[in-house]
Amino acid sequence: MRETALRSIHESLGARLVPFAGWSMPVQYASIVTEHTATRTAAGLFDISHMGRLRFDGAGAAAASVDWIWVDRHDPANDKAIPDLSRLPAIAEHGL
Repeated sequence: MRETALRSIHESLGARLVPFAGWSMPVQYASIVTEHTATRTAAGLFDISHMGRLRFDGAGAAAASVDWIWVDRHDPANDKAIPDLSRLPAIAEHGL
């Protein structure tokens, strides 16, 4: 059974983990009503780290991975770049 990089966090938060397509995935933390209310009043998150993988090999692999991961937006208010983390993948212990 494969584990996502977030498994220990799911466990520490009391998730019930079940097998899903070869992965150990969280399906529930509290009651359905409690989770529904939390999602409607705050936010709901879904661990998608099992849904895809990228591998960068060869000359220029590190630069290519950085180019893919980071997209900076410019903030004119303070003349600084703001990293856009929307494409930030979960990183395995041994690297990207």
